[in-house]
Amino acid sequence: MATGYLDERTVDRLRRYYELWRAGEYAVARDLLFDPDIELTQPSELPGGGGVYRGYEGLARALREGLEAFHYYHPEPEAFALGEDTVVVTLSLRAQGRYTGMEVDARLAHLFVFRGERAVRWEIYLSPQEALAAAGLNG
Repeated sequence: MATGYLDERTVDRLRRYYELWRAGEYAVARDLLFDPDIELTQPSELPGGGGVYRGYEGLARALREGLEAFHYYHPEPEAFALGEDTVVVTLSLRAQGRYTGMEVDARLAHLFVFRGERAVRWEIYLSPQEALAAAGLNG
């Protein structure tokens, strides 16, 4: 198990973050996990396009752009890999396009970098293997 803050308490907070997010409690979820100077990087393949979003306002913009594209969006954490200051969360994702009606059933990953108890960076990957490699963790 990793040292410092990245232990089962971190996993519990991440689980709670996803529960709050799915319940639509976005501000509460944000305040639970993220540093005000958070930097989110997402790939261009995601709805709304990729890019880098900074701070709470950037998170809000990314959320708006993403949610506008979907009728529903349900990420479910499956596994957590902890490093010294990183956590990779493997997710199953079920979603439905708002305009296309297309059903999505995919696996992806979130890589979080922590400073203390707060995530300062969040990277979204289209495959868990990519996220684990980026974090220097064995999958």
